Amino acid sequence: MLVGNARTSVRVTGFWNRLDNAITAITLRTTPTQIVKQRANADRLKANGVEVEGNARLMNALTVNAAVGVTSAHFAGNTTLRGNRVPQVPSYNFATGVQYTQFGWTGSAQLRVTGAQFEDDLNVFTLRRANVVDLFGSRSVTRWINPFVAVENLFDEIYDVGRTPVLTTGLPRTVRAGVRIFLP
Repeated sequence: MLVGNARTSVRVTGFWNRLDNAITAITLRTTPTQIVKQRANADRLKANGVEVEGNARLMNALTVNAAVGVTSAHFAGNTTLRGNRVPQVPSYNFATGVQYTQFGWTGSAQLRVTGAQFEDDLNVFTLRRANVVDLFGSRSVTRWINPFVAVENLFDEIYDVGRTPVLTTGLPRTVRAGVRIFLP
């Protein structure tokens, strides 16, 4: 469902999914230093949820946006995993941002929040909630040349991206700069 006008819009999507004969990585055994998995049939997965997105143009050059998703994804059917959450699917995600564009300048800031999730099918290894802030700025020099600078993970947040069972974390603060060239 989409509701809006020239300055604001809101989109709402609800979903209910059932996947039969799902193939996933099934844990066979774990030790403190090793996890042995095998690709196998997990019978059925069920995922239900809602996504809401909105944006508003506050002034001609300034836009704000936000999005939230809430998901319940579980193993179902005739499986030993029945009732466990599906790995690497957070129960919620949230993002909000602001963008300024005027006279060839573009600047934006974004906050992304990802809820806790499990790394494994047994729901033993938790990937913690993450909060990441990104910034971007650019300036059109000509119609075809656009230098930019971006900072990802501005506050150098340490966030989990994997546990096998060794913890793997996401990128630290990253700064990149460059020039975008648009070809006619």
